[in-house]
Amino acid sequence: MFKPTLGQKLTIFSISEGMAHTMKDEILVSRVLDAPVEQLHYQNGPVTAHRVGAGKQRGKRKEFHLDIKLDALVFEGWDLPILNDWEVKRECGSTGFAGNACYNLNGPDADTIRDYIENRNLNGPTSHDTKAICLHITPQTAIGDDGELLYPLLGVRHGIIERIKDKRSVAA
Repeated sequence: MFKPTLGQKLTIFSISEGMAHTMKDEILVSRVLDAPVEQLHYQNGPVTAHRVGAGKQRGKRKEFHLDIKLDALVFEGWDLPILNDWEVKRECGSTGFAGNACYNLNGPDADTIRDYIENRNLNGPTSHDTKAICLHITPQTAIGDDGELLYPLLGVRHGIIERIKDKRSVAA
């Protein structure tokens, strides 16, 4: 578990539990706890996140608890070359998000996104399951186009990933 520093700018990608879409938060760390506090999914349940301090969203004054999910992608700085699906669609003049419980990311190319995930993630080594649900999408993505798997060789049981693999095997 990483420990932020006071005044640090972070970009955090996570998957919303309610809408199952990729969320991107740019946070300025305003308080740091001496030791992370485990956040449980439910009483006596599994740990799903660690509270590491408090922070403010970019451009906002209100301070929130800074809870980092175990599978979150956490990067140093703001204005990264990586966008989530909502930002990509907004650039194309449409709105919405995939809502497929996968990390829907876009960048200059798939290798740049992989570099960030593998080498720049402050939240420790990215788990096998997290990597397996990372998709690369492009601004030209049509409705119903799931994008490209960033890690196609990793095996994981996830409905969207299985569908993408099935489409790829039929096309080949």
